[in-house]
Amino acid sequence: RVAGRRGLERIVHVSTAAAVGQRRDRTPLCEDDPWVGSNGPRSMYIRSKRESEERALAAARTGLPVTVVNPAVMLGPRANRSEVRGLVQRAAQGVRWVPRGGSSVAAVGDVAQGCVLALERGVVGVGSAVSAARGAVAGGPLDDRFGARRVIIAGLLGLMAASAGVLSVSATQIFYFVDVAPASAGGGLFASPGEQVYLAFSVGLGLVAGPIQASSRSLLARLAPAGMTTEFFGLFAFSGKVTAFAAPLTVGLVTGMTGDQRLGIASIVIFLVLGLGLLLSVKEPNT
Repeated sequence: RVAGRRGLERIVHVSTAAAVGQRRDRTPLCEDDPWVGSNGPRSMYIRSKRESEERALAAARTGLPVTVVNPAVMLGPRANRSEVRGLVQRAAQGVRWVPRGGSSVAAVGDVAQGCVLALERGVVGVGSAVSAARGAVAGGPLDDRFGARRVIIAGLLGLMAASAGVLSVSATQIFYFVDVAPASAGGGLFASPGEQVYLAFSVGLGLVAGPIQASSRSLLARLAPAGMTTEFFGLFAFSGKVTAFAAPLTVGLVTGMTGDQRLGIASIVIFLVLGLGLLLSVKEPNT
């Protein structure tokens, strides 16, 4: 409430994947699953995280700009938790057997980036499960069946389509030319048609972004020569950091020259088209 009174444009509440719930049928957990209630974990940490998340979502329903992020167990170079160290050591020694059940892990850098993205353009009031988004879960089987290159191509096309859909929404129009009623002051969160269409396209962006990132790493692992995997992944990470300024700079320049923020954001599609063109020249090795 204090943050709302201060007029903050976005509030990110960092919860935990454990606060989403549990499943016993070995299928992936997602943020739409209902909370298990009194039959859930007895850990006071998890219960306190769940209670605080419910309060954050309740605040969002009153109009506060709250986004909830649900990261899983985080792994990183400075992890000191004994279970994390044990997991890394066992993975390095080779997995001899795997018990039933499962868990979710995420690189601490990815979680930090996810929180920043939620702060910048997260969907208000909707939990963004950093390590277990539905799109990323579906991307694994698609990668196995069709190959990483095809998944990335399909994802880039999906990003272009969803981006065009987001840009088609204005205060009084959807799909560029369909007139709709504007949002009213007391209409509630995502009550107007424009807000609902915008939300739908935004969810579409998230669904295809996960498989693209996962399959990009999968494809690189197949392309890297034997004995040079570390060097290739290092260059992959470095190139992303070095060129991270390009898209924001382009958006700023186009917006400044045209005075239209939508045209500025639309310039990002240029990078998607260039990436798709380069990817079409890449041949995925048979594995």
